[in-house]
Amino acid sequence: MNLHQVTFNTPSGSVRRQFAGSADAASKLATELKKSGRATDKPERESVEIATDKVGLIKWLNENASVVE
Repeated sequence: MNLHQVTFNTPSGSVRRQFAGSADAASKLATELKKSGRATDKPERESVEIATDKVGLIKWLNENASVVE
């Protein structure tokens, strides 16, 4: 499965990642983050390949998932 990751710095200094299902959605998300002030610099976008089998997906989630407060 291919997702699009948007990585950005927040005003509080933390680095956050959000995901979108398409390149267009990731572009719109990056624009919204910058315009709303939730990103302090230009968000970076990249395509990320994620395993779709149960073991691979759980491994990916354990390595990449985080709680957003």
